[in-house]
Amino acid sequence: MIEKTDVLFLHVPKFSNYYKPFDEYMFINFISMGLFALADITHRAGYKTKIIHLGIEWICDNDFSIIDYVEKAAPKVIAVPIFWHPQTYDAIEVIRAVKKRFPDIFVVSGGFTASYFADEIIAGIDEIDALVRGHGEASILPIVKNAVENFGDRDKVDLAKVANTTWKKYSPDGAFSIVNNEENYFASCGDLDKLNFTNIALLNNYETYKNSFRLNVAYSKTISREDNLKITPVRAYHLPLFVGRGCPTECKLCAGRQKNQIKMNSSGAVVMRSIEKVCDSIEEIKSYGFDQLIVCTDPFPDKPQYFIDLFRRIRERGIEIEMFFESWGLPAREFVDEFGKTFHGRNSAIAISAESGSETVRARIRGYSFTNAELFETLDYLEESRVGFLAFFTIGNPFETEGDLAETSRLISEIKEKYNFVRWITTYPVQLEPGSALFENPESFGAEKMLYTFMDYYNFHGSRESCLYTDLGYNIRGYFKDQPELATKDERVRWFSKKISELRCERFCILHPDPETARHYCDRQHQLYVEAGGGDYEKFERKSFV
Repeated sequence: MIEKTDVLFLHVPKFSNYYKPFDEYMFINFISMGLFALADITHRAGYKTKIIHLGIEWICDNDFSIIDYVEKAAPKVIAVPIFWHPQTYDAIEVIRAVKKRFPDIFVVSGGFTASYFADEIIAGIDEIDALVRGHGEASILPIVKNAVENFGDRDKVDLAKVANTTWKKYSPDGAFSIVNNEENYFASCGDLDKLNFTNIALLNNYETYKNSFRLNVAYSKTISREDNLKITPVRAYHLPLFVGRGCPTECKLCAGRQKNQIKMNSSGAVVMRSIEKVCDSIEEIKSYGFDQLIVCTDPFPDKPQYFIDLFRRIRERGIEIEMFFESWGLPAREFVDEFGKTFHGRNSAIAISAESGSETVRARIRGYSFTNAELFETLDYLEESRVGFLAFFTIGNPFETEGDLAETSRLISEIKEKYNFVRWITTYPVQLEPGSALFENPESFGAEKMLYTFMDYYNFHGSRESCLYTDLGYNIRGYFKDQPELATKDERVRWFSKKISELRCERFCILHPDPETARHYCDRQHQLYVEAGGGDYEKFERKSFV
């Protein structure tokens, strides 16, 4: 039974990709943390609100139709965030299909990627009526209120006083002008404390959400949910925990760097929730059956007092849970001590991103850099403290050459041989993120790119070939000695992506540390997909939710 709603929040994953170890897979499966808070705002204001995760609905019913759902739910407002750039194609296709069938529904978007390309999106995507730039907590309720009250009369919708909003002001004949309101809202610590980031009950089929996705971000669509869970090393039911926002530093490959925060949010300031409110959220997360937290906000790794106090308070309140913590630098010893006292399970771990084995490369691309000696000193202490850790590396980095990868290989081998408490080591290529320094100034990194606009990303992610693991969107000149002289930039970018993908598969497989064993494992896994009716890339066709 589908209940009537006033406002529907849609999380749209990238629905269809192909990569041999996962066959056809779904990506961007975690919901952005802020979406729960926005939905809770309209819910508390009395509007019937529901969050729909289209990937979850597909898992529950492969014949799920968002058009049929919208027809029965009859919302007056639909909010479709475009937070991560891989969502671009699928989100827009869903928006267009819904708007074509239900032209009176008011459609609003927002999120990190949407904010970055706000002017292009509002001008170029006819079906989007409004777009929130940056922080949306002060914007969502007045937008919903105005749109609901004027449902069917879009020329009467007036968002002139709504902060951070770009919108279409319609005339009775259907023509419109684009209005850019001032960016005059940036959430304070007090503002964040008033929000509920864990009203998970607003998510339709939230039990399936809890039971379906793990840190392995790819969900294979060929095999069952149970078999998906078997191919990830993490067994916990985990959920991202919102502790704060902002970034004080500049990692060259990351769109969340401070300069881009300032560009999109009018401030790069770090704002953190109070420790008591975070603990309240943890208890609510536990009440839904989740047993692990994911924390990916660590703005001051050299000043860890906030997290030290948080961990101590978790213990004082008697909260038993596990944590996966992404450290932005090297964790301080007191941080490690308190982490170890608070989170005891095997799934609890601290993730450290070394990026490259080359200290020179690392220093040029990371905001918080460190030497290999400092890295091993930290890993020694983690081992001594019996605290699990993960090590992340990337390949295809700016300022890196194929020769530097020998240093990365040596570093990975030494970590594997030396430590018992290393849980996982991964090496990934990095796709070009809009708003990253590499995106905005590729020439300064010896790079060239094929992605410039929102529609470039839309077409890129809508193509059959686009894949997180194999398509980067940029080329680093001189990375390979045998780099051929190709006629066009797009050809060079595609050659570079293919070469990096092959090299990663040969030397840095994520499935198994030994290349021979990895190939055997990959072939065996691939055979399972074949037996399940997939496994043939030549027959793969890019699909969308509509």
